[in-house]
Amino acid sequence: LFPEQRQKFAACMGGDVVSHYGIMECPTIGFDAGINDRKRIFTNACMMELLNIAERDGVPQGEPVITNLVNWTMPFIRYNTHDSAVMLDDTDCPTKMIGSICGRLDDTLTLAGGGKLTHHHAYGMFCDFDDCMQYKFVQTRDGQIILRLNTRKGVEQTLVREKALARWNQRYPAEPLDIEFVETMPIDLKTGKFKNIERL
Repeated sequence: LFPEQRQKFAACMGGDVVSHYGIMECPTIGFDAGINDRKRIFTNACMMELLNIAERDGVPQGEPVITNLVNWTMPFIRYNTHDSAVMLDDTDCPTKMIGSICGRLDDTLTLAGGGKLTHHHAYGMFCDFDDCMQYKFVQTRDGQIILRLNTRKGVEQTLVREKALARWNQRYPAEPLDIEFVETMPIDLKTGKFKNIERL
């Protein structure tokens, strides 16, 4: 949960809001019972490491790599979440706690107005867009956001462009968007999966 979401939940429902951190391969990584931007690690359920630590915006951050201690796999398997987490100046970091989770930086695009575009936003707009077989938002190094579309055979691209821009403008009317038509969209080499949002 981001701080804004937590405040909305607390205002609407009252009481304490617990932010839980987990992934498919290890649902019980850590939790935060207050708005203090740190997660306590479930040390009996997983082992936590932070790799590739570097400063981003003056704050040291690393990629959480976890070993699930509950699955009873031998040998133990380490999972890189590819998230970015804040490295705390604390002897308990990262074995017992880590700072706030910033998410997957390469899966979050920054809009011209300062907002964020994530997988969930993209999916919400185009999951039922039947005029194309695949769609993908990419952001170039100069900040330009491009929607790449792989259209179905026989579909008029001019009409598809108009429909796609109408969906975009309904949610982001002040944000510029370029559209490109492509014949193929490669899978992500790191994950072996297709990503619908990516920083170039």
